Amino acid sequence: MSELFKNKKNYTQDFYNFLTEHKVQRGEQYSHTSLGYPKGCYLIETKDKDKFFNIYKKALGEGTEIFMSEVHRSQGPIIIDLDIKYAKDKVLDTRIYDKFILAFLKIYNDIILKYLVTDEEDFLTFLFEKSKPTERQDCFKDGVHLMYPYICASNKLQYVMRNELVQKVNELNLFQGLELLNKTEDIIDKAVIETNNWMLYGSNKEQNPPYLLTKVLNYNLKDIDKQKYDNDLIYEFLSIRKFGKENLTEFREGFDEATILKEYEKLNKKKIQVGRKHVTVVSNQEDIRTAKELCELLNVDRAKSYDTWLNVGFCLHNVDYCLLETWIEFSKLSPGNYKDGECDKLWDNFRNNNYSLGSLYRWAREDNPERYAEFLLTKVNEAILESIDGSSYSIAKAFYKIYRFNYVCGDIKNNMWYEFKNPRWIECEEGHTIYTKLNEDMANQYEKLAHAIFTKALLPTISAKEKEELTDKRKKVEKIYEKIRNVSLKNNIITECRTLFYDPLFKSRLNENKCVLVFNNGVYDFKENRFRDGLPEDYMSYTTNTNYVKFDSNSKIIQEIANYFKSVQPEEEMYKYILDNLSLCLVGLIPDEKFHIWTGTGCHSKGTKILMYDGSLKNVEEIITGDYIMGDDSKKRTVTQIFNGKAMMYKVNQLDFYSSYEVNGNHILCLRIINSKIINELEKYIFKFRDSHFYHENGYYYLEIRVEDYLQIEDKYKRYLYGYKKRIDDNYHYNNEYLHYLNKDKKLILKYDKNNIMNDDYILIDENLYENVKGFRLNKRITLIESIIENNSEININNFNQNVTDEIIKLCHSVGYHTITYNDAIKVYRNCIPLSKIKIEKLEEDEFYGFEIGGNHRYMISDGTITHNSNGKSITVDMLNNALGDFAAEVQITLLTRKRPDATAPNPELARTKGKRFVTLQEPENTDTLQIGYLKSLTGGAKVSTRTLNEKTFEFEPQFKLFLLCNKVPEIPSNDGGTWRRVRVMPWEMKFVDNPIKSNEKKADRDLKEKIKTDVWKESLLSFLVNHYEINVASKPVVEPPKVLKYTKMYQDISDVYQNFISDRIQFTNNSKDKTSYKVLYEEFKSWFHTTRNIRTTVKASEFKIEMLNKIPPDAVKAQSQFIKGLLLKNNDENGNNENKDKINKNIDEDDSDIEEDNEGQHETNKSYA
Repeated sequence: MSELFKNKKNYTQDFYNFLTEHKVQRGEQYSHTSLGYPKGCYLIETKDKDKFFNIYKKALGEGTEIFMSEVHRSQGPIIIDLDIKYAKDKVLDTRIYDKFILAFLKIYNDIILKYLVTDEEDFLTFLFEKSKPTERQDCFKDGVHLMYPYICASNKLQYVMRNELVQKVNELNLFQGLELLNKTEDIIDKAVIETNNWMLYGSNKEQNPPYLLTKVLNYNLKDIDKQKYDNDLIYEFLSIRKFGKENLTEFREGFDEATILKEYEKLNKKKIQVGRKHVTVVSNQEDIRTAKELCELLNVDRAKSYDTWLNVGFCLHNVDYCLLETWIEFSKLSPGNYKDGECDKLWDNFRNNNYSLGSLYRWAREDNPERYAEFLLTKVNEAILESIDGSSYSIAKAFYKIYRFNYVCGDIKNNMWYEFKNPRWIECEEGHTIYTKLNEDMANQYEKLAHAIFTKALLPTISAKEKEELTDKRKKVEKIYEKIRNVSLKNNIITECRTLFYDPLFKSRLNENKCVLVFNNGVYDFKENRFRDGLPEDYMSYTTNTNYVKFDSNSKIIQEIANYFKSVQPEEEMYKYILDNLSLCLVGLIPDEKFHIWTGTGCHSKGTKILMYDGSLKNVEEIITGDYIMGDDSKKRTVTQIFNGKAMMYKVNQLDFYSSYEVNGNHILCLRIINSKIINELEKYIFKFRDSHFYHENGYYYLEIRVEDYLQIEDKYKRYLYGYKKRIDDNYHYNNEYLHYLNKDKKLILKYDKNNIMNDDYILIDENLYENVKGFRLNKRITLIESIIENNSEININNFNQNVTDEIIKLCHSVGYHTITYNDAIKVYRNCIPLSKIKIEKLEEDEFYGFEIGGNHRYMISDGTITHNSNGKSITVDMLNNALGDFAAEVQITLLTRKRPDATAPNPELARTKGKRFVTLQEPENTDTLQIGYLKSLTGGAKVSTRTLNEKTFEFEPQFKLFLLCNKVPEIPSNDGGTWRRVRVMPWEMKFVDNPIKSNEKKADRDLKEKIKTDVWKESLLSFLVNHYEINVASKPVVEPPKVLKYTKMYQDISDVYQNFISDRIQFTNNSKDKTSYKVLYEEFKSWFHTTRNIRTTVKASEFKIEMLNKIPPDAVKAQSQFIKGLLLKNNDENGNNENKDKINKNIDEDDSDIEEDNEGQHETNKSYA
């Protein structure tokens, strides 16, 4: 039992025990769920209802927080959930709010009375409200729950009434005076009718107050005494599961279940799903008959338009070849367009596409909803009647006929199901929603059929024999109704369904529709240039996770987005170029086969020691992604990205620590503010600097600020900003008095033994000291240090060698002690968080190295100094990732730097790019070289083969546009035109500051990072890019600006490995007597390549010679010779002595004919490095 609940009284424990007894497993029928402790699904049947409510109310009486929700039945009391959102700077006027509620209820009361007959005394409305609104990042969220507890209506009727209510509210602009942020359709929640559970009265969601009864209104909307209902019976009285079908409130004349069903089918587009062809099911007579029946429901306008007429032909051809005559008859509906023989001519040339029988279902529903509803009802009844033998296969077949366009089994072996929920397919784990449909929808169909048979048997015209047959049939149907909720029967039905619903090509087709982008509210079809409903035959499961909104050039957000891109790329050509490339990421087409490289910034100087989480030290340039770094809170920070480059460097001198470290101007310093009285003034002053950040921790104030910004701070503020260190803490609570005692009195706790052994703990003081104690708690490490301190605050290092001394210093830093080493002692300062004045001096331009980490981005360098990592992620990439949702992915750079894997080998990184449109790669390591052949195949649009672990190999065509974000471009060891035709380097030169001065500086938007996460920004960005695509990209090639071509050429020159070798290792003397053989050059090239890249070259000697002939001056080549005149190898000796190289040249045999042959032994050795 959790600590949180072990002290509760008996009733709470009884309640938990009751829930445990009624808990059900996934797939089984359930009536309640718990959204908090103890989480789970529960089945509380009618016979246990009284016991449940009795224990429930007693547990609540003990003050226990309970999180129970109820599952809807097919009918229940009328309920409404009003969700309102309003700006944080707005306070709702309660007078207006109350008037709004009364006006709203007046409208809904009239709608209810339009459909239902009820007594005035039963026409009561209960209002439930929370004690306070919920605060979100950008708004307040509040609401009202409403219930008519004496009126029982079907869910379908509540949908119909809600639709009418929304229309009426919009007509009257009822919400206008409240200045709410959300629309009417969102305010009057649709999901509460059936989809989302309803919180049991008295329960609440975690970290939210419960909705409690605040008012009871009568028919005339007058308050009545709510105390009458606020008693122990209220919990059961307000349950939404209390009504059965027998409790349905009577319809008013002119309405019945059939009329409501028709209205429901008109507006509920989700219930009747349409759309795919099951390739494993051969078209049978039933499909052919169905196709003919559906064609009769199509509107004549569909035959008049050439495109829609042709689509009907495609669809009928896909269902069955024999349906040509049906298409001809359909074509004749438009006599003015029909041409004899044209259908026959086209028919044999048709090729199967995505149109299917499901498309006919959809068109019939759109064109003739009333007749379609009748048609569908007939089909359902036929399917149910054919299954009354009660076998699991018969019921599964009936289920298939009803839901064949809603579900597909993509993998029989792994029981992988997909359900179509407009506008896309959603993975349905083990087909769990089928269980719900069997429990509810299918059970209801059998119940209705039994009732219909019973009614028919009572007709006076029925003979005794017919009555006997009908009675026998009814009993069979009732038996199915009674057993269909049985778990074992449901499992057998679903097992049968796997084969019926199986589509072996479904997974390979999924997300392969390159011209469709999926939103929450539909799809944008780039082939048809329009927004429409999603279709099952689109075969899409990815979504942007946002709504589509129509482009509005006057929108403030749209203008902000345009201004943002103009600010990052102010040149008109570059502005259009970035928008062209980003809008191309909306589609899966790859017209230009480009690989984009975007460049960025970094951090420390080479050789800076970083404290790793395991206590070791590592040079910053050696850190790789996945490394764990020590955070300022003694917790691990994972390196997610690395950076390097060249920039102006600065030395940060820590005057009181007698130490320094070097960084670039963009590095973020972590400083402690030692005078709390100036906080308010300093915060206002610092605000003008970008990337500055104040935070308060453990009673102290801290500032994070860039080095270049720190240098601009006035001296009157600098005097209060100190660098600081921290100790490596542990996760335990320790006695602060004890630590203070150790720090203050410096008492020796353990004796230091001459044999280098500590008594009691037996810790050996040697070169592995820190490794042996890094897992110790803080107080134990302090005890160890104090045991070897002599003369009050010094450690005599004559007893140790240098390596052991270094280990002791690391140990001191780990507890927050500051050390200074001089002569033969280590001076130890025991203040817990040492502080130091800092002084920064400008150095020269040099290389820098950095990394990106998670958490609060703070970490320690070698001496415990706290600092902050660089943030290398582009705001533009974050924008696209946020907006494109599932269509975007970030993959490991190893996808392009490792040797191309065998097609049959698992490659999860490649596998997860299937269907993606925007793929970014993280910063490569210094030694990474791109695999050009693989790069070409991924950007060329050709199919690739791959698989995930323990899965079968599959093929797909890459749809993604590939972007590498880096600071230092990786090497591309290729000079062929095919490679450089693909690669494009785009510089990002603008900086964002509060007070822009230079030409490459713009004013920073401090809220931008948060803005791009909002729905309205994501919706607007996609609308902006869709509009740009249609106007500028859909039918036009992307024009590359001269600046992009210039930077790409510079990159090409840098990546020329042979030219780099010549620059580094060859000296042209212009003396014909100086000559060097190709063999010597080749050996030197192999050595140079291995030294500079840490891998061995796979370049053959013959290839090397050809490249050198292309690079060196023509007059340096001696015809028919293995030597090149006028050049020598440079010597690394600082005295310039060429003696070693001369010896090498002398010892090489002049007969170097073997230079043209492949060195097979070397090839075998090197091939593992390819």
